[in-house]
Amino acid sequence: MSDSRNYAAISNAFPTEFTMTSILGSGSEASVEEWKHSSTGLIIAVKRFKEERPFPTNDIKVLTKLDEHPSIIKWYAIHEDIKVLVLERCEGMDLWELWQQKSDTNNHAVLSEAFLWSVYRQISSALAFLQTGIGGRGDTNNWKTVVHRDIKFENIFVKASGVKEDNSDLVIKLGDFGLSAFFDPEHPMMIPSRGAPDYWPPESTFEEPMGTPEGDVWAIGAVIHKLANGFEPAEEAMNYREKYLEENPNPRDTSEMTDLEYFYWQSKAPRKVRSINIPGNEQDRAPGMRARWTPIYSDGLDRCMKLALTWDPEKRATAVELMEEIEEEEAAFLHNELEDEHSSLLEEEGMEEDDG
Repeated sequence: MSDSRNYAAISNAFPTEFTMTSILGSGSEASVEEWKHSSTGLIIAVKRFKEERPFPTNDIKVLTKLDEHPSIIKWYAIHEDIKVLVLERCEGMDLWELWQQKSDTNNHAVLSEAFLWSVYRQISSALAFLQTGIGGRGDTNNWKTVVHRDIKFENIFVKASGVKEDNSDLVIKLGDFGLSAFFDPEHPMMIPSRGAPDYWPPESTFEEPMGTPEGDVWAIGAVIHKLANGFEPAEEAMNYREKYLEENPNPRDTSEMTDLEYFYWQSKAPRKVRSINIPGNEQDRAPGMRARWTPIYSDGLDRCMKLALTWDPEKRATAVELMEEIEEEEAAFLHNELEDEHSSLLEEEGMEEDDG
């Protein structure tokens, strides 16, 4: 029996023989707890939904139909009677928290290109799997396309942060399928005021929020844009609001904003993609957003980011096309890195011989 099946068998008995060890986080709809199995030491994550909230049918419909994939959070058991999902335990950090950690210690999270390639490869692989079944163990011919509809830093979980100084060997998992669905092209609309509007593509609006495969591709491009630049591919919401209200005065007091109003301005802010392969003196100042200049990343990474952030959804790369391009360009980047490292070693050896 595979480890996952063993874990599922144990988790089906939850909470028997389990002890809660910590609370990992809490939101408006659910909390996430860490539990440990007494006899095996298995550590699991338990997503516990609040009593006043309905049990999430989306999570169940999608998760129970998915094969295992190395870049998707595994589910082990579902207990509707006590309103919990038993899931694979990650390190306790999501990509947002890792980014914040690096922001505090690394000049506003200036990240290595190897790190960005690693993240991009893993999330593009997860997305290609959701949309086509590629990379799983099932029959891709009868695959039903899954749209995640809420891809953002907070829903990308760090399974292992790696041992390299730049964390480029980290392992990440896409999770939180609360807004996910099997894609129906006849009904692509999302529930209003849900999701992460700063990761939305230009074709998705406050009035007509679209949850499509093309939108998910844009969202993973937005993840890389934010890792590289420090902000999403859009104008800063409050700056846009200020400019809008100057041109269109509002008679009521707008100094206090509700969460819905902030969501509204995030969704209304125009999308704007910034290149990541140009020197600082050519970069957009991005008022209200830029905390540091973007490093000069390779043309290959810039191109792959823009394949996902193509304005026209019909011309945007598919998840599989994007994954294949990323794999090819990352391999070229790593090859060049090894050649540069080899050349540097030869130069050092030559200098030592000259000194001798």
